[in-house]
Amino acid sequence: MIRRIPSNISAESAAWIVRRSDKRFENRLSDVVGFIIAKGPGIRAVTLCGPTCSGKTTASSMLASEFERRGRRAHIISIDDYYFDRNVLIGRSLSSGPDGGEGKIDFDSPDTIDIEALTMTVSEIFEQKCGRVEYPNYDFLDGTRKGSNVIETDGSDIFIFEGIQALYPQVSSLFAAYPTVSLFINVRGSLQIGHRIFNRNRIRLLRRLVRDYYRRSATAAETLSLWESVRENEDANIYPYTGNVDYYLDSLMDYDVVMLKPYLEKILAEVPEDSGYALEAGAILETLRGLPVIDSSLIGEKSLYHEFV
Repeated sequence: MIRRIPSNISAESAAWIVRRSDKRFENRLSDVVGFIIAKGPGIRAVTLCGPTCSGKTTASSMLASEFERRGRRAHIISIDDYYFDRNVLIGRSLSSGPDGGEGKIDFDSPDTIDIEALTMTVSEIFEQKCGRVEYPNYDFLDGTRKGSNVIETDGSDIFIFEGIQALYPQVSSLFAAYPTVSLFINVRGSLQIGHRIFNRNRIRLLRRLVRDYYRRSATAAETLSLWESVRENEDANIYPYTGNVDYYLDSLMDYDVVMLKPYLEKILAEVPEDSGYALEAGAILETLRGLPVIDSSLIGEKSLYHEFV
């Protein structure tokens, strides 16, 4: 599917494009929650998986809000909180070969997640009618677990397990014996702006360049250096298992790319000329040349795009 937007956008049409895109996604989320609620109160867990920069984190918050609007209290559990400490991951990367080390830490494969701790959390949710559910709290700045998160539940709450790892067989198998709904979110199509076409993986990369720069203090070169391994992990550990998910969410926005453009121009211009990623950065900048811009101030308070800009 290719979605087309004009290469000339007026201020009036820009606001309309943003409203239409945000409303379309909100309607999808409403449909998902209706689908889950229709299955009855026995559904206690929802898994939300998607590749990097598909919008999982913000979508999970939007889902939780919609559940609560419909009378079901919802809690979000990020599977990222089950990462092993960074020193453990660095040690594994160093021992994996000459390309290991802190710059090539494996944060993506199934081995990075503490399955034992996650199993305990899932068991607590399904096997007790009420009480406390306690699970790890991972500090990404320090790369360590710090304390824990505690949820008080009365046995009727719904739990949203969000993370790129939710479809890993080692994770999805934990939910097989329990009434669970699985969701998959991704950019599912391409955007054509004038004569230029941006496919779903290119759109996610552009989102990640902006997100990582402003949210995780990562340079464009650092993000580009990781992209190949990120994509390899997705192809190996996510996409082969999407066939059995219960519901798909498309996070493509009509204003993708044109809203990211001014951020990308700043970020990519900072890549040093002697960097191994200078040519790639320049090539991306060239694809943006002459495109219109939609200002990020137009997105709504609850927009999915707050995850990226």
